[in-house]
Amino acid sequence: MFYVFLFLFLVMATSVVFYAQGYIFDWKNKKIIPSGAFYFKSLPEKADIYINEKYYGKTNKFIKRLLPGTYYVKINKPNYWEWQKSLEIKSKLVTEVKNVLLIPKELFLEQMTKFDVKYCSISNNQEKLLYLTDKSAKEVNPITQKIADPARIPTVSQYALRVLDLLENNDVQVYPFIEKTIIQENIPSLKNLSGIIWAKDDKKVILNIGGSNFYFLDLKDDFRVINLRNLIWTLSNYKIYNPKNLLFNPQNSNEIFFIAGQNLYLLNLNLTNLTSSVLEGPIISNVLSYKIINNNIYFVSSFPLKSFYRVSQNLSSFVKLFDIPFLGLKEDNVSIVNEDILMIEDSLYLYDDQTREIKKIADKVVKTEISSDKEKLFWQTPKEIGVIWLVPVSAKQPLREKNQIIFPVKTFKEIKDAVWYPETNEHIIFIVDNELRIVEIDDRDKINSMLIQSFVESEDLPKKLFYSKKSQSLYVLTTKDKLLEINLKI
Repeated sequence: MFYVFLFLFLVMATSVVFYAQGYIFDWKNKKIIPSGAFYFKSLPEKADIYINEKYYGKTNKFIKRLLPGTYYVKINKPNYWEWQKSLEIKSKLVTEVKNVLLIPKELFLEQMTKFDVKYCSISNNQEKLLYLTDKSAKEVNPITQKIADPARIPTVSQYALRVLDLLENNDVQVYPFIEKTIIQENIPSLKNLSGIIWAKDDKKVILNIGGSNFYFLDLKDDFRVINLRNLIWTLSNYKIYNPKNLLFNPQNSNEIFFIAGQNLYLLNLNLTNLTSSVLEGPIISNVLSYKIINNNIYFVSSFPLKSFYRVSQNLSSFVKLFDIPFLGLKEDNVSIVNEDILMIEDSLYLYDDQTREIKKIADKVVKTEISSDKEKLFWQTPKEIGVIWLVPVSAKQPLREKNQIIFPVKTFKEIKDAVWYPETNEHIIFIVDNELRIVEIDDRDKINSMLIQSFVESEDLPKKLFYSKKSQSLYVLTTKDKLLEINLKI
């Protein structure tokens, strides 16, 4: 009896030890093997998990003691689009899926402003939209005209700039300023607004009118307007008349960089007395294109060779990063995307610091955007969306190498616009045909793409997207100049 109990004890103790270490018996192969596990995290939480059609509870959940192999997983929730994927379990490893996004089947559109929106730009902090409309509010004398409802303020057919506060839903005209408490410079041909450049603090912008005229606009209480082209012309003793590529200094919104004659200059504005403003430069010569990244100036030189440089803002250090021997002679055919990626004409080029070579990664590129976590970048062409990882990712699954590329969207229909979904930084929202969709970038097995909104063909269709993480809403500009909001707070 003693030996019987000893034998049972040894068997049970061994079984407990093996079980505690994650070993299970494989009945098919008649042997004990180490198991694996799943971890699922979803947005929203408490979604149902099915593995090989068997119910395993709700997210977020750790599911252990699974035999190695491939499993078919479904995660769903009532009134949401279903998520599906085949995933592999390996011995002694946890397969993580932390970015399961479920989209409601019914989302509602709300028009944000009574004015038609001809052009629109979102601020850096995603709290405001500055937009162009063809209806201008008339001046109201607060003493003689007491109008409590802003919607009753009379309008006239004239182009105007308005700021829409996305958190407070305030819609204010900033040019022409309704209550003219200060003298404003006149902006001609506002209809030809072609670009808006935001200061880092989002209190000031530069308006590009027709490609060659630039106006500084203060979005604070005074809404002051300054003709930058004329000011630069005056400060340079009438030598610089055509500035271009204007950018705010991220550290000081009263300082503006610009290029003129392939030289980089710095304009220091004195808003109290414009005649005391200072024009410095050229601070860097032979500049084809430049961009300010992490308080450094990156630029493409035109002489003696086409090369890419990094310069500290105090100009104390110059570092040549690489040469671009195939770059043509045009001044405006190159733009800087980030420290390793350039756009030349409509092609995207990557400098590989391992091979020390520049290689083309895409043609016919119409848009690029870096994710808010700075880990990756997508580019959009008329028929596809590609993603490249800017840094290696080893702390989360799926693991990624630097410069790894995938294509989450390939279609025969035209892609009109795309933006990152910053709540996860693992999804991209895009317009294709008459649909608004969101796609994941987890390419383990099939890539899930879900419908956000379908628009009736031949009616008002989406053409441009903006997303605000502050309001957790997607803003859609339509072909009939309507600005719509879809709240994606899940």
